[in-house]
Amino acid sequence: MLSNHPKIPQITNNIQLFAEIVNDICTQIFLRDVCPLAISKTQLSILKTLVFSKYKSASDLSNLINLSRPAITQQVDNLTKLKLVTRQADQQDRRVVRIKLTDKGQDIITSYEEYVLAKYANILNYFTYEERTIFNNCLEKFINSCLDSEDHLDILCLNCQGRYVSFCKIQYHKNICHLDQK
Repeated sequence: MLSNHPKIPQITNNIQLFAEIVNDICTQIFLRDVCPLAISKTQLSILKTLVFSKYKSASDLSNLINLSRPAITQQVDNLTKLKLVTRQADQQDRRVVRIKLTDKGQDIITSYEEYVLAKYANILNYFTYEERTIFNNCLEKFINSCLDSEDHLDILCLNCQGRYVSFCKIQYHKNICHLDQK
């Protein structure tokens, strides 16, 4: 049995720790120490989603981020007050309100992406070129294996927030993208 292999519990623990570190570096530290505005992780997810999808309704965002429509509406209200998003009536259906990222919102996402890239580059500089290549290959193999057996791709797909359109693993393996469907 594979779970009886002596390294499996250690690897599982390391995967969980790795995910927590990545989440901390990517989101919590940025929001706490770098972001000029007091925004939440959910609000950052909304902004990241809007970067690659132009306009979305609250229902679209609710489905993409897996949060209730009232909760999305409240978060969008807060982002509107901060001038990070705007609301516009849909041209074809005036009952539908589309949410759009403002230039100020785009600046937050640009700062976030630059911060994440710099943090990871700093960490990866401790690795040799060969180690980085092996690390990347192992990550890709792990992701591909998860995708081959994962039943909940809609949850995984939304994690990229559309950043990886040109080399999306889910798009490549399963030919789906939930951002395109909404």
